[in-house]
Amino acid sequence: MQGSVIRRMYAGFTLIVILFVITIMIMLGGMNQIHQYFGSVSNSSLPLVSLSNQTSVQLLSADKSFKDFLTTQNEERMTVHRDEFSASMEQFGHDLEKLDQRQYGLPRIRESN
Repeated sequence: MQGSVIRRMYAGFTLIVILFVITIMIMLGGMNQIHQYFGSVSNSSLPLVSLSNQTSVQLLSADKSFKDFLTTQNEERMTVHRDEFSASMEQFGHDLEKLDQRQYGLPRIRESN
């Protein structure tokens, strides 16, 4: 009787260890999948977000130059602000074109109506 109790204890302990190992393997598989998804997002979305932010900054810079142009009364400053606005709008146009070209290689997200 004593041997059967010890055998049951060993069998129970072995079962717990096996379940523990299986659980760890499942968790590691899930972590690898999450890591792959994160790598995919990092490689495809982050450059697009960075370029989008750069485009937004250029547009804000053009807006600032335009507002400065509207609020100044000095002719020389008006010329400086007009040149700044033209340069900012030109850079915004280039950044917008790059953003438009970059987005074609990425998968589309369905819009829900």
